[in-house]
Amino acid sequence: MKGKIAVLTFLLVLINISANAQDAIKLKYGKVSVEELEMKTYEKDTSAEAVLLYQYAAFDPYSFKTIEHYRYKILKKTGTGIGSLVFFGRLKGSIKACSYNLEDGKIISTKLDKESVFEEQVVGKIFRTRIAMPNIKEGSVFEVYIYRDGIPNSIEIQREIPVVYSEVYFPQNPKININITHIGILGYTFQRDDHWIAKDIPAFKAEPHITSDYDYRMRIELEITYFNFSNDRYMIIGDFADSWKSVSKNFSESDFFYDKKGSSLSLLFLNPIVDSLKKTYSNEDDLARNAYDFVKSIKWNGYESCYASQDLKKTFQLKKGNSADINFVLIALLQKLGFKSYPVLFSTRDNGSISKFAPTLNKFNHAIAALELQNKTLYLDASEEFLPFGITPQKLTGCNGHPVKEGKGECSVIIKPEKKQKLESQTKFVVDPSGTIEGVITNKRFDYSAINFKNKIKASPNQDEFVRNLETENSGWIIDNYTFSNFDNPYKEFIDQYNVSLSNIAGGNDLLIINPFVLSATKQHPFQLEKRKMPINFTEQTDFSYNITIELPENFKVYELPKNTSLTNKDKSIDYSYTAQNNGNSISISAIFKINKLKFETFEYIELRKLFEQIYQKQSESVVLRKI
Repeated sequence: MKGKIAVLTFLLVLINISANAQDAIKLKYGKVSVEELEMKTYEKDTSAEAVLLYQYAAFDPYSFKTIEHYRYKILKKTGTGIGSLVFFGRLKGSIKACSYNLEDGKIISTKLDKESVFEEQVVGKIFRTRIAMPNIKEGSVFEVYIYRDGIPNSIEIQREIPVVYSEVYFPQNPKININITHIGILGYTFQRDDHWIAKDIPAFKAEPHITSDYDYRMRIELEITYFNFSNDRYMIIGDFADSWKSVSKNFSESDFFYDKKGSSLSLLFLNPIVDSLKKTYSNEDDLARNAYDFVKSIKWNGYESCYASQDLKKTFQLKKGNSADINFVLIALLQKLGFKSYPVLFSTRDNGSISKFAPTLNKFNHAIAALELQNKTLYLDASEEFLPFGITPQKLTGCNGHPVKEGKGECSVIIKPEKKQKLESQTKFVVDPSGTIEGVITNKRFDYSAINFKNKIKASPNQDEFVRNLETENSGWIIDNYTFSNFDNPYKEFIDQYNVSLSNIAGGNDLLIINPFVLSATKQHPFQLEKRKMPINFTEQTDFSYNITIELPENFKVYELPKNTSLTNKDKSIDYSYTAQNNGNSISISAIFKINKLKFETFEYIELRKLFEQIYQKQSESVVLRKI
């Protein structure tokens, strides 16, 4: 009875607070209107497939519970996928939901049954709850109500669909400190210290080459930093994320972190590998590299984590695990070989950035290995299949990392790319007297260019299918044969070579039209928007070079050749040059494209977009030959 009174009191307080807020709205769960069900489009975005009509989140600082209420409207058949939702936490006993449809003028409700609520263990003590809403179709309205213990890690205000109304009420308890961080480029309709309202929030539109949606989408991040319930009779104090020292302590004390998983007795299984490596390699760099390559035989299951999902021995035996499983095995092996190695925590680019001035437990989602050598410290991620020793993955570029090792600094690691996207392309075409073209295209890919291309190939069902898709994208050209060299060797340049042919494609009046950048040029540049709201962030520098020769028969001469061009921006951080030369019986073309800066601010966008348009236009220009 006391619990019910407390909840009722809390709700009455919330209603009073909402009434004091400017234009506040209070919807009751289960009270869906006919107007909502008859709604056909959202006038502020008629292209929207669905819309979040109402979102309300409120925290009771004394019972330490949070209410969340969501009401969605499905506007198109393509929007029914929004009925599958994921919430972090174990919520099966704390969640209720219902869908509503208008049938013969009556509102028909269908409650979410418990069989459609699924709790899943992510890793360790981290859980998530999935729900699949029943009877969802075009025109449906559905709502979800959660009354949970504690707080969510974040409240997403802006989403991939428009949001009509969002209200958050989050008062603090003087004995529990909760860090509240507001993120996003949009503002609130109403706000005060513990109360925020936003209305008519547009769908978030991701722009190419940003760090993460989470760095720009309107949202509130929540994190408990400490609590103190001490009085003159007892002392109860808890430190979570009030300092980086507390962060390290909490990770180290977790049963699922390296400090507990990497105990010496549990690592005896590594002894034969240690003995073998030490007998084979005496050089420090060779020993470390081969230890890294050995661990890379363990396959990543696709899940990024700071916590191990199983014992390290089991990861070793199964040859499969999450990113923490694999990198903890690497740390253990390096330590047993006599190296100084320890975990470093990261939030990957797509998970959102962290600040070294705001300690966090919740935001990290990835753990890698630090390796101290005589004159440098390397940051190694053995979960990336094609990543060579000594190179950090692109997903960590520009990210801040926190080493969980005393004396190694507080969120002191910043990953800066030391390698580039580097490509050297050589093409040789031969035109026969009938106008048929045959040629060989040889691409040498280095570092991140090689890694990315290999990942594209791996994403296809097989290599043949990948090449067939490449052929389809280059209409008219036939790939007669191909070879991929050094696919499984990350320490050599990856070479993809293609034997191609093109039947006589005439432009009329015995003209032959050739695009010399077949298989190489991207069909559309990434900066199509006229205006941009977010900075451009490239993961690394770019260095592409193309050299093309076209040998001509005696009965074909050059009719039209692209003009030589040199392009750059104001600060000369981007360079592009194009040179075409008629040698009589042959044509030589060279192009060089370089990006030497990683971040471009929004005020630079118009210039950047224009430059990319010019570059892509240039690479789409054709050589025109005329039959004589």
